[in-house]
Amino acid sequence: MTKQLSLLIRRTSILALGVMLVGLSASRSPARAASSDSPFPVRVSMNGRYLEDANGKPFLLHGDTAWSVIVQLTKEEAEEYLEDRRQKGFNAILVNLTYVNEAYYEDTRLVPGAGTPALLRAQAYWALLSGAAGHLFGSDRVWAFGAHVDGKPDAPQYDWRAGMESQGSRDMVHVKRLFESRAWHELVPDQDHTVVTNGYGTFEEDDRKPGGDYVTAARTGDGSLVMAYVPSTGTESRTITVNMTSLSGAANARWYNPTSGKFSGIPGSPLANSGSREFTTPGDNGTGTNDWVLVLETRAAD
Repeated sequence: MTKQLSLLIRRTSILALGVMLVGLSASRSPARAASSDSPFPVRVSMNGRYLEDANGKPFLLHGDTAWSVIVQLTKEEAEEYLEDRRQKGFNAILVNLTYVNEAYYEDTRLVPGAGTPALLRAQAYWALLSGAAGHLFGSDRVWAFGAHVDGKPDAPQYDWRAGMESQGSRDMVHVKRLFESRAWHELVPDQDHTVVTNGYGTFEEDDRKPGGDYVTAARTGDGSLVMAYVPSTGTESRTITVNMTSLSGAANARWYNPTSGKFSGIPGSPLANSGSREFTTPGDNGTGTNDWVLVLETRAAD
């Protein structure tokens, strides 16, 4: 990040990072942007690992891409779009790219099999459990706002309003809900497999493809939280082994369904922080896919 700039546009607070990465405040009032509870301006934390809001609280970047919003929509339509994204918990809108690498977009035609809701979810969880300060979601059904995707005459044209209610968009609500209520900014990636010791699959040179089975895990430095994302490989159950001594105490163990935002308790909780323990996913998450997030925490969270 090289620049920080806070702008105010009627009911929506806007944050510009780099060139035009805009953030959405939860505010409905211009007055709130100047008040002490406004998150803006956002800055880089002292340790350089994440962003902080104006009050020093870790700021989880949770964005959507809207390349054509400026040229395609009227002022009223833009406000409609921004309000929908605000209500879904998005706090950033990417309208021009500077220093951010893009992942696959929902319904993209660039790579066969890419752009599925399962892969969009995986991209978000892979990033956040690998030390990222945030992530950006993108959908071909939204960003062009009714124009031909990528400006190609033979490319599809989508109803962007319908696109805002796509499964990929709804799944992003659950991503933010899970991480924002926890110490996501303290998570350290489990690169050496000292936390998830078996069943984590194979890390590929480029694992951004459908069917990638690599389990991305992370642990807070104080051992109060362990999270592991098991990506979709079909509909069957998968089993991973966790070193329970990586936790600082007895842990409440649950599976988080990334397609519904609901937790499933794991029998026997709280589990002792000794030895190793196998955890088996519930299988199909209700959408014909089998990705789940294992959450082990020594203290209660939402």
